[in-house]
Amino acid sequence: MQTLRLTPGARRILVALDRLQQSHTLNAWLLLAALIEAESRAGDWLKRAGIIAHHIVPEDDLHTSLTQHLMALDAINTDDLPFVFLDNYPLELQEILHAAEYWAADGGRGLEVATEHLLLGLMKSGTPQQAWLAEAGFSLEEVQALITKTNLHTSEPLDISLELSAPSVAASEAIDTYRALDASANRAREGLRVVEDFIRFVLNDRYLAELAKNIRHGLADALIYLDERTLIAARDTKRDVGTNIKTSNEAKRGLLSHVAAANIKRVEEAFRSLEEFGKRVHQQLPRKIEELRYEMYTLEKAIFSILTARQRLEHRHLYLVIGEEQSHHGIGPAIREAIKGGVEIVQLREKRKPDRQLLSIAHKVREWTRDAGVLFIMNDRPDLALLAEADGVHIGQTELTVQDARRIVGPDKIVGLSTHSLEQAEQAELDGADYIGVGPVFTSTTKSFGEDEIVGLELLTQVAAHLSIPAFAIGGINIDNLPAVVATGIERVAVSSAICSIHEHQQAAWQLRKLLPG
Repeated sequence: MQTLRLTPGARRILVALDRLQQSHTLNAWLLLAALIEAESRAGDWLKRAGIIAHHIVPEDDLHTSLTQHLMALDAINTDDLPFVFLDNYPLELQEILHAAEYWAADGGRGLEVATEHLLLGLMKSGTPQQAWLAEAGFSLEEVQALITKTNLHTSEPLDISLELSAPSVAASEAIDTYRALDASANRAREGLRVVEDFIRFVLNDRYLAELAKNIRHGLADALIYLDERTLIAARDTKRDVGTNIKTSNEAKRGLLSHVAAANIKRVEEAFRSLEEFGKRVHQQLPRKIEELRYEMYTLEKAIFSILTARQRLEHRHLYLVIGEEQSHHGIGPAIREAIKGGVEIVQLREKRKPDRQLLSIAHKVREWTRDAGVLFIMNDRPDLALLAEADGVHIGQTELTVQDARRIVGPDKIVGLSTHSLEQAEQAELDGADYIGVGPVFTSTTKSFGEDEIVGLELLTQVAAHLSIPAFAIGGINIDNLPAVVATGIERVAVSSAICSIHEHQQAAWQLRKLLPG
């Protein structure tokens, strides 16, 4: 049986596909999806072109199975994996693997097939994948150009025409520069791995984990401007005075969040050092590193916004959106009874009241919620949220941005945002929203929506699988469809008529709350 010589990344992908075919039929589209989902150079290029696996494998169960196999293999040494035999795969994939082997040989890798060669094999002339990728703006020529760029540091015969003389100042400074660059590159790589593991295993946030991985791959791409042989030659760990300088805090990590904080700062500081010393080597290096440093700042904000929001919204799963129009028996009795039944957050939503009257109602809601230890959120109006001493404000996609609302209410108040797509939810996480409303899930009796605006349960499933920001399902949720909502992985809901339209508000709230976790 014929085997292939594979890089570790390529080997993990093919072993994952081999395991996947126990439950699913393999094809070239699955290989393309695996290249994106796995930790691979080819996947990094595809994602940067805006191509994601869900575009290729829309079925959730198949996509989940694929990612589970890949994640299980991610931390395994390739020496522990079985050999990859071409005969194990369908004929369609065998042809692609033969093409990849050809590209590897043509590139001078000694028949070691990497993920980029698998991508080239997929894009051989006439395949549906080549046409699809070309339509998405990703061509065969572009892949070949990226491979050429990545392999700039090719092995060349060394010039042995040497003159023995005392080292010049310039030569000495070059060694010192590369020592600093080598140390900083190592610190950045190590720190990024820790940050990525924190996101994966503590936050369980797939979206931010992909961002962290992209930064790590971006660092690898930036470092091609440095000659690896010179970096290794300049390394002198034994004479590095910094290896013996320790502080008392270095050995302490009281909380898991401290692990993340320490390593994020480690990466940012290493990036800054790479920028400054890199200016002496290649003008493109500091530019690339600067871009990565700003991406790291954004990632840092998202991580700690989520940690803060999780703490503030812990054990708060039932959210009541209410106004006087929905309160047929009075807004005061409705709120007080709903709180007794288990409501943990109350949002005042009034669209037609004059400001003075709305503020008067808000002061009363503040009083009722404060006495009960329940959070009070003002809809749309960050200015009135401040005046009413509310705990925060909720805004929509057409109102103020998260950043603008934050400028008004300050850093300590909650800012929630309505989202209607996975892309909007991802952006809310990056922007530092404390929570998102996801919907409308079903047709609502409180607010009218067009048929094309109803997102259904599918979006809830995607948000639960990809993001860790607190998310409340909203829109037409009641006691009958709540179990289906919880089954998507979303554990928080916002309701209005499910409580307000029921005469016994306390009983209605209690029945909803007992179906929610926490």
